[in-house]
Amino acid sequence: ATDPAPAAGGDGAATELYAAANQALQDRKYDEALTKFDTFLAQNPSSPYASNALFRKSFCLIRLERYQEAVNESQKFIDQYPSSDKIP
Repeated sequence: ATDPAPAAGGDGAATELYAAANQALQDRKYDEALTKFDTFLAQNPSSPYASNALFRKSFCLIRLERYQEAVNESQKFIDQYPSSDKIP
């Protein structure tokens, strides 16, 4: 699924942080991406990007072989976004 477009007049710092987290993920810098997604979610819990950030946070944890944390974050994603198209 694609990310929602940033809202006009949205928080530029939040958008930049989300983009930086995604770039770190794309660069396979999973620790860095995880930290950035955590910071983004802490500062922007109701952002239109929050669901994707949480989903990608789980992916980072899997890549870091932190499986129990990945399970916990995945369950949090399911609980918070039960109608997401990312849930089979």
